Amino acid sequence: MLYLKAYFDESGHVKDPNLHFTGMAGFIAPSRIWEDVEKKWNAIASAPQYALQEAFHMRHFVHSNLGQFKDWEKPRKDALYQSLIAILLEFEVVPTGCIVSNSAFKSLNPRQQAALRSPYFTALQECVRGACSQALGLEPETIDMIFAKQKEHGTVDAQGEEHLD
Repeated sequence: MLYLKAYFDESGHVKDPNLHFTGMAGFIAPSRIWEDVEKKWNAIASAPQYALQEAFHMRHFVHSNLGQFKDWEKPRKDALYQSLIAILLEFEVVPTGCIVSNSAFKSLNPRQQAALRSPYFTALQECVRGACSQALGLEPETIDMIFAKQKEHGTVDAQGEEHLD
């Protein structure tokens, strides 16, 4: 067995009026690969030309006006991004993700919204489905799924499959 492992992080939040989309994305690969991915990732992040002091967060990186990427010039940003993407390509990690329009979700009738629960839950389901589809042809494969704990909007610890959060 390969023992797959998937890492996910969310983006946006339905309760933030400034954000129009809620989503989740992640990568799936055999567990044994992730240690090598992390070593290479950390080597690039700590390289003198980048010297990242915090974890890489795309929202800070893209806008360049937040956190450690504030005032970075485009060539430096492009070089870092290309180096990090090259790691994902080298190890052939499989991406999966989903983006949900918050306004489209709110336009659904109450019964439809109740069935889907929330834009976040809809994106979560699609990511889990994407990870599981990677294992279908590899039965009896298992997948460990790791989700980033988002502090800004109050992520909760797992409380059982029937718990609404």
